[in-house]
Amino acid sequence: MADCRALEVVPLKGAMTNEVYQVCRLTAPAEAGAGAGPLKEREVRKVLVRIYDDGVDLFFDREDELCTFECMSRHGQGPRLLGRFPNGRIEEFIHARVGAYRV
Repeated sequence: MADCRALEVVPLKGAMTNEVYQVCRLTAPAEAGAGAGPLKEREVRKVLVRIYDDGVDLFFDREDELCTFECMSRHGQGPRLLGRFPNGRIEEFIHARVGAYRV
């Protein structure tokens, strides 16, 4: 990426065993045509970056988790897996709200 200022990183709350961030890549301002309003930045793509917390892998196998996630992703049952790195992964960002769980 030529200009890191084109990235917007927003920490997200609610993950129990990971740090998660919404990352947006913004384009250059759109050119205004005749009668158009002010120039604005446009979002090109949002992704979710998930960074695994240390020590949690003592409770479950990250490779098994990733294999399950990849399988679900391939079958359209959740966000697409876009990439992985040693201590995390990059997923498609899905606009959703977490609902309250009641027992």
